[in-house]
Amino acid sequence: MAKEGVEVNGRALVDKVLARYSEDFTVFGEILQNAANARATEVRIEFQTSDYTKHSAGANDEMNGINGIIPDLNTTELSKWIVRNNGDYFEVKDWDQLTKIAVGNPDEQKIGVFGVGFYNVFSVTDSLLVVSGGKSLSIFLEGDQPYTSDNTCTNSPWTSIEMELKEDMQGPVPKPFDLARFLAATMTFMPTLKTISVFFDDTVFLKITKSIEEPSNVPIPNEMLRESEGRMMNIKTVSVVSQGVTVEITDWALAAGTRKPSTQHAASASHDILRGLNATTKKVPPSHFAFEMVYFSKEEHDARAAEEKSDPLGSVFRGPQGLFHQLDGDMGYRSRVFIGQSTAQTTRIGGHLSGPFIPTVGRGSIDLISGHIAKWNEELLYVGGFLARLVYEKEIGDIWNYWPKGALTNSSAAASSGEKASYPMHYFSFNPSTPDDKVSKVLRGAFFNCSTRDCFPMMSNSGIQYTKNVRQPNADFTSFMKIMPVLLPTSPGDPPSSIDLVPLYSFSDVVNELEGRILKDDEMVGLLRWWIDVYDIVPNDSVQGELMKAVKLNIGNPKRQMSLSQIFKFVDSSIWIPWLQSDDVLPPDTIPFSFTRSLDRRQIPSALGWESMTVVDWLSHMISAQIDSAHDIRKNPTYSNRVLVILGNIWGTLSSEIRDEAKEFMQDVLWIATNKGLRRADEAYFQEADVFRDLPVVTGNVFDPQMVTVLTEFGVEKRLDFTKLFEKARQSDTWSAVDMIRYLDTDPRTEDMLDDIRSHALYLPHDDLRKLGLPILNWPLEIDSDDDQLLTMLGFLRHPPLEKIVEIAGSDDLEIRRAAFTYFSNKFDEFYYKDYDPSLCAGKPFIPALKDDE
Repeated sequence: MAKEGVEVNGRALVDKVLARYSEDFTVFGEILQNAANARATEVRIEFQTSDYTKHSAGANDEMNGINGIIPDLNTTELSKWIVRNNGDYFEVKDWDQLTKIAVGNPDEQKIGVFGVGFYNVFSVTDSLLVVSGGKSLSIFLEGDQPYTSDNTCTNSPWTSIEMELKEDMQGPVPKPFDLARFLAATMTFMPTLKTISVFFDDTVFLKITKSIEEPSNVPIPNEMLRESEGRMMNIKTVSVVSQGVTVEITDWALAAGTRKPSTQHAASASHDILRGLNATTKKVPPSHFAFEMVYFSKEEHDARAAEEKSDPLGSVFRGPQGLFHQLDGDMGYRSRVFIGQSTAQTTRIGGHLSGPFIPTVGRGSIDLISGHIAKWNEELLYVGGFLARLVYEKEIGDIWNYWPKGALTNSSAAASSGEKASYPMHYFSFNPSTPDDKVSKVLRGAFFNCSTRDCFPMMSNSGIQYTKNVRQPNADFTSFMKIMPVLLPTSPGDPPSSIDLVPLYSFSDVVNELEGRILKDDEMVGLLRWWIDVYDIVPNDSVQGELMKAVKLNIGNPKRQMSLSQIFKFVDSSIWIPWLQSDDVLPPDTIPFSFTRSLDRRQIPSALGWESMTVVDWLSHMISAQIDSAHDIRKNPTYSNRVLVILGNIWGTLSSEIRDEAKEFMQDVLWIATNKGLRRADEAYFQEADVFRDLPVVTGNVFDPQMVTVLTEFGVEKRLDFTKLFEKARQSDTWSAVDMIRYLDTDPRTEDMLDDIRSHALYLPHDDLRKLGLPILNWPLEIDSDDDQLLTMLGFLRHPPLEKIVEIAGSDDLEIRRAAFTYFSNKFDEFYYKDYDPSLCAGKPFIPALKDDE
């Protein structure tokens, strides 16, 4: 079988693949990277017009041939770009690499893996000339293929790359402001490069200089895990390098400073990884290298932000591909991954990262898909997360150390420190990265997992605290948990918080805080509301007891401290409210209604173990030894009447058993306010009973029917007992029988009394009637004519009827028989003769007679 080669269209390969990078200024980034690999300290970028090219200073010592007048940069077309650097001259191997596509730089300490980045220059030119160390190499496209032609030339201190622009690329100078932004950011990660000068023809219109201070080592805490999870990366040292970048554009300048934490690493990949990387990239990965991250202080960040707002052009250090990040803004402003120059991959933390990552072709991202390459890049991202964590801990620790001691969290001093602390928290917020969101995920995982310490410092409402001492915000706890720090609330647009690192509130948190302080009233209300909601999911009953012992409050007037374990009763709103007011006294084991107002009264007994306060509970407290005189109903008539008003309003809601219990409990208590002092209920009377103006009459509101009802229930009389009535009438000098009759006529009991008298056939208490053995009215005093008239009117009998006296006269009792016949004989003419009929008495022995002396 014959073998045939595959034909490759070189021009199409260059135009469609190698020269197609997505970012602006990639050509300059690739050439600058070559300069950095050559350890250059200075780079010159020259934008030349065709006139200058023809009449350059090198040819006739004239300034661009146009009388020294600089044309408009926005309209004047260019014909050539030249980039020069003062680094090492090309060596044989370097010249050889230029003529071979996809042969990367074999030096493990230099950037360049695939050997295709340099060919991006063909996005602007079809013909370029490389001059270095007295040699030159022309690379050009002719037909479908690229060709080279080498030569010798005059030696120069510069290595130059000259690009004749394609016809469609012969436009004006790239926007100087945007170019300056890109170059300032790119040179940050090129350690030897100090100066970049940009010319229009031979006039400098942009100059960027970088100054670097001596690095200072940062100690690595013992709990930090220097070795990556795959054991491929090992962090040896960390240092901070303060770096200043100055940008001069024509007659104005902008300056900025950065701090660049850097790590020195030893990379130790397994044999399989090394073989895989070498097979893929045709290059052995570095065994040691520097990994860098840009970190700007808050002061630097704020200065650049202010600069951006104040200048119509903004800040040359901020914007797409800028050196300075923007924490909240357009995606193009976000920090990037640098591999010598910027890639399109964002980190979604505040600072750029730079290290020997292996990118996808075109530098759109770093490769996290291709087997061994993905593993290498993930391990490198661990270093990024490690470095971010170290910077975060250092920054937040410094702020913590200088936090104003004793300052209230809402004070201006604490607010200023809090604002400073929020900056590194925003800086390392790990939003989703683009185009590959796995980058920020791996960075975040490394950030939180690179330390063995079980706590993480972060801002809370109590300043900077470790996460183990902070809790997630929860509205259910806000009202009563005042000491336990919580995460600050977030606002729309805030970065994702590290809430998953922060524990939820626990029952122990509540007990530990509350047993150390006394709750205010509103805090107690919040606690009880929370407990009602959660009590049915607590693991066991002992939890309730633990809470009750821990929680303390002040109740009563004057205030007294007590724990919830000393509370056994609550005010049932269905009974007592609204009649019982906040200033009414309660038993010491009863919690005021203000604490339970918002609770479901039906849940209180099971959730808190409290019973409803009964009437007897309440009344017993007001006659107890510990009650104050103002609320002692045996001493204060005003409060006694207040109590009766409350009882009157709730009496109808009480069961008969509770009412009977209350009446029995109070029957011997002198607590009813009268005009003659406090009396027992059965000793007090309503006004209508005081016909002789000498009774203890109640002084409460007798116009309130509910109060009248409860007074009556407790035994207050509306009328005098008839015996007392008659006794008092007998002793009165002003009362007559007529007065008595009028009174009795108004007494609703009179009719019942008369019926009772009639049913018992009671007789007046006269001596002659007593001898007859008849039922006699118990009348303690001597009866007079008025009494006789009144009692007869009431139905008491003055004389026994004829049938009755005849019957008594025939009694077996000799004394009664004789008395009856005597009474009959004495009263016959006055009372009995009209009704006497001998036939009616036939057969009834009542006339005394003798027979045989018997």
